[in-house]
Amino acid sequence: MEPLYTTETAYTFEEFKKYNIALTIKKVLLIFLILFLYFVLFTLLWRNLAFLIIGVIFTAIFGIIFSIVMNKSIKRLYYSDKYLQKNYMCQFSFYQYYFEIKTCNSFTKFDYEDIHSIKETKTNFYIMKSVNQGYLIVKANCSPELIEFLSNMKN
Repeated sequence: MEPLYTTETAYTFEEFKKYNIALTIKKVLLIFLILFLYFVLFTLLWRNLAFLIIGVIFTAIFGIIFSIVMNKSIKRLYYSDKYLQKNYMCQFSFYQYYFEIKTCNSFTKFDYEDIHSIKETKTNFYIMKSVNQGYLIVKANCSPELIEFLSNMKN
C-alpha cells in the first residue's frame, strides 16, 4: 500500500533543542508568571516598591540561570546518545490509520489512536507517543497537504 504522505527529519542538535524547549516552555512560563505575581502581590500588600524591583531582578536572574542550566542539560543529553550524532534520519510514511517510522536500523508502526498528543510550533510538529517521548517532524520538509493533515489530526 502506498502512503498518503511522506517526509523525513534529521535529528540534529538544533532540532533536538527545539523539541525539548517546546515540551517545557509552558511550564517554565507558568513558573515565571507565578514568581512575578508573588512579588507584585507582596508589593501591593506592603506598599514597598523596592520589593517589586528586587523581585523583578530576582526573576530575571532566575530566568538566566534556568536558561543556562537547561541548555547545558539538553547538550549533555544529546551528546551522550552516540546514535543521534550519526546523521540520524527518520523517514515518516503516513497512511489512513497509522504511520511508520524508518531509520537506518529500526522500523516502527504506530496507530493514530495510540498518539498521546500532537504539539505544533511555527517550524515543527511533535507527535507525542507519551508525555515525554515523541517524534520530530520539520514542517519545511513537509508538503502543504501533510501539514494540513497533521494540523487536522492535532485538532
